[in-house]
Amino acid sequence: MDSRVWWLTLLPVLTFQHGSHLATGRAGSSPGVPVVGILGERVVLPCRVSQEPLPELFSVRWEFHDGSRRIPVGSFDGKSREEEWDGRFRGRVGFFPREFWAGNVSLGLRNVGISDQGSYTCHVSVQDVSREVSVELEVAAVGDVPTIVVRSRRRGLGLSCRASGWFPDPQILWLDGQGQAREGFPSPRTTPEPSGLFRVDASVTLPPGSDLEVSCRIVNPRLNVSRESRIRIADIFLPSISSWLSGFLVLLGLSLLLVSTLFCLLRRSHRKNASAVKVKLEREEEKKKVKSLLEFPIIPSIPHLESPDGEKAKKRAAKIHFKKRLGRLKAELDFWEARSHSVPVAWDALERILELPSGEGDAAAPPFPVRVGREGFGSGKHYWELELGREQDWALGVLREKAGGEARPVPSQDSWALRRSQGELFPSAGARGLGKLRWSGSVLGVFLDLDWECLEFYDVETAELLERLGLSTTGNSQGMFFPFVSQGEGVRIRPVPIPVPLKGL
Repeated sequence: MDSRVWWLTLLPVLTFQHGSHLATGRAGSSPGVPVVGILGERVVLPCRVSQEPLPELFSVRWEFHDGSRRIPVGSFDGKSREEEWDGRFRGRVGFFPREFWAGNVSLGLRNVGISDQGSYTCHVSVQDVSREVSVELEVAAVGDVPTIVVRSRRRGLGLSCRASGWFPDPQILWLDGQGQAREGFPSPRTTPEPSGLFRVDASVTLPPGSDLEVSCRIVNPRLNVSRESRIRIADIFLPSISSWLSGFLVLLGLSLLLVSTLFCLLRRSHRKNASAVKVKLEREEEKKKVKSLLEFPIIPSIPHLESPDGEKAKKRAAKIHFKKRLGRLKAELDFWEARSHSVPVAWDALERILELPSGEGDAAAPPFPVRVGREGFGSGKHYWELELGREQDWALGVLREKAGGEARPVPSQDSWALRRSQGELFPSAGARGLGKLRWSGSVLGVFLDLDWECLEFYDVETAELLERLGLSTTGNSQGMFFPFVSQGEGVRIRPVPIPVPLKGL
């Protein structure tokens, strides 16, 4: 780790500096803006190391503060590349491994619950230096649309506004016909439900002569989101001029219930129809795709093809064309699948000597000075890309040896490589060459598949598989596979870009 300064940010900032002691000066703190998570949805607790790229050997640990206790949420060990999650959060949290190289060590939390509200700590260690920042998570929920209930009273009309499913404790406002807040009413009653959400109930009495257009608005102060119901009451509802108020209120309630029932039924029917239409459109789209695959180019009419033999030749040509299209599609899919396993590769400063076989016969090729990756792979799938610039002679691939072993010349039987010499490619595996391949590109993709014990080389510009080498485990089943590349000007690791959609057939 050089003398550059590392920063861990929440957009709060922490400092990493070279050496065994923490950097002097004041560490940054939270800007006081909490993260708000919607109940039942997904939220990201941000934490970032601002210096790019992030060193390979690092660890990150998230903790939840429950009073005076610190409850582990999850951790990631950059050395073992393993993630561990606490039982309470297991299945609901995760990192963003593909963004580690950019310093993003944020934590994603799904299905946010009320019990998740509180303070979290992001603790990052790089070599012998550690820093941590705190993130405050606040949970919010928007409840039901309020319901206004009208009741007859001796000295006016009684209105009740009720709603449930809000969090935190919401505010309730009574408004007149001009949208102005009505004053002088009793404070609303808030009751916690078993789920931890709040139910609100507010009542007012409208005396005769009042503005009979009333609104009940419930506001979530944390989200600044509100829901409102409005009702307009005719003069006949006033007890002083109405002798049949009770019957009318009953009819009104029944009418509202009927309208609500019809609305629910219509909404359910609309959802079913929309779902059916969507499924139908998806099926038609799939049929079009299959039909486009099965449509072959029309072969020009040739007189002698009108015979039975001509029909056979026409079908055979169509079949060959179809196989070519499917083969090209499969090749592109294999390339993008390999590219999805991209990993960062860094080179060791120590130069090594690699012995490679020749592409013809058993004569040994001149030894190559190579650079070897710092990190080896013992399992799984790994992909990286190399820009070769204008180099005419080079070698790249993987070699096998024990991690932390003594640096020594690498024998040919412990290496699998692709070598360019005098404008031609010589793939090699173990102690023998496999012949010559012609290639004129400048970027090569290397895919190490330890599940199937093979090494593949791709032309990145055409997504074409140049060669596949089997990884023999005879005689040395132990050890790690390390990337290597020969020394040369312009030879470097190329960052793998985000994949784009496949081109149409």
